[in-house]
Amino acid sequence: NHILGAVDSWPVACSSYGLNLLAEARHADLARDKVTWDEDVDCMWASMPCQSFSCIGNRLGISDERGKLSVTFADHLKTVKPRVFVFENAPNLISINDGYDIGIIEKAMKRCGYKLFRYLLDSTEFGLCQKRRRLFIV
Repeated sequence: NHILGAVDSWPVACSSYGLNLLAEARHADLARDKVTWDEDVDCMWASMPCQSFSCIGNRLGISDERGKLSVTFADHLKTVKPRVFVFENAPNLISINDGYDIGIIEKAMKRCGYKLFRYLLDSTEFGLCQKRRRLFIV
């Protein structure tokens, strides 16, 4: 198995990715651009901007442009059709707007045919020196 590549809307991130891993980093905006791969994708990882959901961010949820990316991720699931995906974001996504946003996001993912599992994990439990809780939907 190998990494097929990455997608980011920030050119600097694409350059950094290419310097650190031997894989293509495409410059694209997933809110507007359709991205396809020449090979079957086993696992797709999505780390969307968290400012829309973070307890120290703007808390506008999916009504914010960055927050909408979490919903449009399902469009990319339909196109790419990975066997499994990992969606990572701020744990506050669960409670923002009284759970409405997480419901919309998970409903879009389920419509793509996936069974979902939620995990709240802390990076210190995995050997990292920074305490950082994150939500993972698999």
